[in-house]
Amino acid sequence: MKLLFTLLSLLAVPVFAQQTFQMSGHIDQADGSQLIMTLYRNWIAMPEDYTIEVDSAGHFHADIVLDEPAYIDLNYGLNGLLFQLIEPEDSVYLSFESQNFYKSFFVSGRGAAKWDYYKQVRFGFEQDESLRFQRELKGNPGAYGELVAKTKKAQLEFLDRYQNKVSEVFYRLRRADIEGRYNQFLLNYYARSEAYLNPFDKFELLAVDPELQVQSFEYNQFVEELLQVYRQKLNAKPLEDIQDEYAFVMYLFEQNLLNKKIALRLLATRLANDFALNGLNSANETAFQSLLVFDKEDSSIKILDNLYQKLRNQKIGEPAPAFSILDFKGRNLSLKNLKGSYVILAFWSSWCAPCKQDLAYLPIVENFFRSKTKLKVFNIAIDSPEDFESVRTFAESTGQGARVDLGENWLESYGVSNLPRFVLIDKAGNWLRLDLTPPSLDEGRALIKELEQILTN
Repeated sequence: MKLLFTLLSLLAVPVFAQQTFQMSGHIDQADGSQLIMTLYRNWIAMPEDYTIEVDSAGHFHADIVLDEPAYIDLNYGLNGLLFQLIEPEDSVYLSFESQNFYKSFFVSGRGAAKWDYYKQVRFGFEQDESLRFQRELKGNPGAYGELVAKTKKAQLEFLDRYQNKVSEVFYRLRRADIEGRYNQFLLNYYARSEAYLNPFDKFELLAVDPELQVQSFEYNQFVEELLQVYRQKLNAKPLEDIQDEYAFVMYLFEQNLLNKKIALRLLATRLANDFALNGLNSANETAFQSLLVFDKEDSSIKILDNLYQKLRNQKIGEPAPAFSILDFKGRNLSLKNLKGSYVILAFWSSWCAPCKQDLAYLPIVENFFRSKTKLKVFNIAIDSPEDFESVRTFAESTGQGARVDLGENWLESYGVSNLPRFVLIDKAGNWLRLDLTPPSLDEGRALIKELEQILTN
């Protein structure tokens, strides 16, 4: 009998306007100066890594632009939280003791109920869960399915207790995560058993709300593993290139094993990975154009198209996107009026610990080239006016620059997702380098050496 997914009644997750996720907090007896946060906006674009400064009093904060729910990892030293679902307009305040992270962890503010829910789940359900299931699978395979079903039922019932404390979006996506998690455990059983040649027969994927399939981390992971097990059962040869991967996913769709939404997400993810590894080439561009013919309006394809356009727009030798902003002194700063000089744009934020370390060495780099070639360095602070005021003196001490608001459209065209980011533009306003060596490496010497090689060739 097939295992029916229980999210039939759930509606698609709505799309949000661009807003800000705010996180601040305090660490008691802080013994580290940084929090590391990884942001997963979707399962197509690459994860974004942020290093958040913890000041001498143990305080920290970060503002991240979001236009839809996302997942984050948050780590402090060896402790951390994985795949927390956050939403636009959440504004949470975290507090914990550095030596007693999990037991002391407390969250308040808008969206805090989600964090409390995750804490209870991880200590009440998921602690040592994988090991417990592995022992059961080895010792009593017949009872394994019952244990998984029982545990999943308890998880869903516990989530129901929080339904009135969290948003409907969180509730629906979390249900999808739970279903995906326990489908993965069941898949472990079918992968081991020679009696089940086609694992798709045990899961009714077409009954799942397509939008939830695409957005849920645990469900995405389950589908990816399902595809791997299916190929193993077929004793299929390895997929060698993007064309093979494209053909395989399309085959599954044509066999009615995958719905169109999840097939498009899988194809978009594979193409995005190929773009990241190989850049644009004839093979992945051909696959991309085929995908546009298949369905260019799907949300996954729009994300992929955005990545594709960035790669085309950031091609070395092509014009860098135009911008016009006000510098620290209220004067106009634009790419057009910088022509005639090589330009380094250094993107940073007040809460970014490595950013401040790098910015401190920018004057050294700029001064080294002052008499050698026309090189101008500008630091672009991505901050709210209030946050920027706390670092204005520091920013101005590192040279010329400007503050811009979170979410300004032109930042995306410059590939500003991770911070800090340093790009080099030539005298004609064209891309010359997309990722320069961090200025703080070897106290600026490494970047000076790199620039000497670039600017003298």
